[in-house]
Amino acid sequence: MKNDLKSIKLIGELAAFVFKAGGDEFDVSFKEKNEGIEITIKSKLKDITPDQLETLKGLYTPRQSEVEDYYWELAGESDNYQELTLVGMMIDRAEYSYENGLLKITVYRHK
Repeated sequence: MKNDLKSIKLIGELAAFVFKAGGDEFDVSFKEKNEGIEITIKSKLKDITPDQLETLKGLYTPRQSEVEDYYWELAGESDNYQELTLVGMMIDRAEYSYENGLLKITVYRHK
């Protein structure tokens, strides 16, 4: 159950970013695999700013398992883009792209 709640928080943080960046429609894919989970969110964004794209680099923050429970409590408590840094601390890998107005973010979390 605890891992389910973590997955829900991750989806919520990614969706919040897309919504704040101007996405009014997005698709979420969730896959549970033997090695962990994979979450992908896609959205058409016409006017995403360079600063908003820059904040996605927060997803590359290394995972910090030793303080992870504390970060889970912080997730969702703020309305700013630093939440993606917290997400980065709770995942193992992230990829993102923005091409032809389509933003795609994929995050991976190992068990």
